Amino acid sequence: MQEHGVSFEEDWTKAELLMQLKKHRPEKKYLVDELLREHGHEVLRLPPYNCDLKPVEDVWNLIKQRVADKNVEQHENKIEEFTKEGIASITRDDWKKQLDKTRKNEGRPQGY
Repeated sequence: MQEHGVSFEEDWTKAELLMQLKKHRPEKKYLVDELLREHGHEVLRLPPYNCDLKPVEDVWNLIKQRVADKNVEQHENKIEEFTKEGIASITRDDWKKQLDKTRKNEGRPQGY
């Protein structure tokens, strides 16, 4: 930390030291972010592991539920077939419902 000019107290705990390091960590830069910015777009990063803000997670859970509903006899050789059917069964309304749920979690009005 001293080599990088990050200040700290000698009696700090490991947790305190890690928090201080995180404050001074350089922001990661991605080429795709720069390309999008050049074209007038802003990239917003979602918090990791936050399923409430990722509608694809809810749609994937819906697909898995539909596969489980069909595979009641636990036929391992039918999983691929049931998965393809589950994916094909997802409708525009399924996506809209999950997007509306995400917008509600974000505090945005539906249809935004």
